[in-house]
Amino acid sequence: MATYVIGVGSNTKGKLENVRDAIAWIDTIFCNVKSSSIYTTPATNGKDEDYANAVVKCDSDDELPIIQRRLKEYEQACGRTKESKIKGIVPIDLDIVICDNEILRPRDYNAEYFLIGWRQING
Repeated sequence: MATYVIGVGSNTKGKLENVRDAIAWIDTIFCNVKSSSIYTTPATNGKDEDYANAVVKCDSDDELPIIQRRLKEYEQACGRTKESKIKGIVPIDLDIVICDNEILRPRDYNAEYFLIGWRQING
């Protein structure tokens, strides 16, 4: 069983609900789900809408590529496209930041939008 830490974010209308729904979905496909609160941070580029964020720690028997594919499929089902990403419109963003204590996304790991939730989960 692998442990995954997922950064969740949205910057569109209904962003709090989008993040809440994503956490609920994650809870249906993973085990031992632990989530931070949902909080708001400014966009890192200083121009896009503020983000609603959360961090989720969970376990799964599935391997990393399978999990990554499922997360991207969920993003697409929520309206995430290449065009929306270019325009800075993010209905939902799900990124595996840590897998079994290995930091996969150092930029996210060191960013305040991730650290707020990560600190909540780890006390």
